[in-house]
Amino acid sequence: VGSVVWRTETVAPGSGIAPELSARADVEIPERHMNITWSLRRNSDKSLPASHTIEVMFKLGMDFTEGGVGNVPGILMKSNEGERGVPLAGLAVKVTDNYFLIGLSAKKADIKRNIPLLKDRDWLDIPIVYTSGKRAILAIEKGEPGKRAFAEVFGGTPSTGSQTLKSDAVAHPQISAEPASALAQVPDEGAPLGFTWGSTSEEITAQGV
Repeated sequence: VGSVVWRTETVAPGSGIAPELSARADVEIPERHMNITWSLRRNSDKSLPASHTIEVMFKLGMDFTEGGVGNVPGILMKSNEGERGVPLAGLAVKVTDNYFLIGLSAKKADIKRNIPLLKDRDWLDIPIVYTSGKRAILAIEKGEPGKRAFAEVFGGTPSTGSQTLKSDAVAHPQISAEPASALAQVPDEGAPLGFTWGSTSEEITAQGV
């Protein structure tokens, strides 16, 4: 069991790219010696064919028993903690150790599906594959602060400051019987970073990434 602090912040994605409002969650799971920063923003980089980008960064204690985070296959949304999550359409790539970038599909049909899931579902799941081979699901509740942060990002409402109230975050054993690599695989052309939607980690590694 842990906690999450939600806030909004303005992020400049890169040189010459207009700043975007980002929803950010700072998650702490004390017993796992794990801290996670999760952020969502609209993609304004025309070279990246994605409607939104999600960044997931892990900070693990020196005595973390599972070694590290080897893969985050995607993001799932759900209405309550016990519900099975629905995967967002997109592609997840490992940028560096413990840092993952997820580009949400820019296809119109996928946008129409992804946005309501992000806005209306109260919980999000982060499936995790540790370098030890073990798997887990990190379940994060929006709570009122998270709902306000998401409303600002999707509604364009100017931020009135950081949201400092806490919601719940729970680290669960992996309960899905499906391979984690099967989550959020959506066949499509024009995936972010020059990849193909649904690529396996082996296929991406073969490209030198």
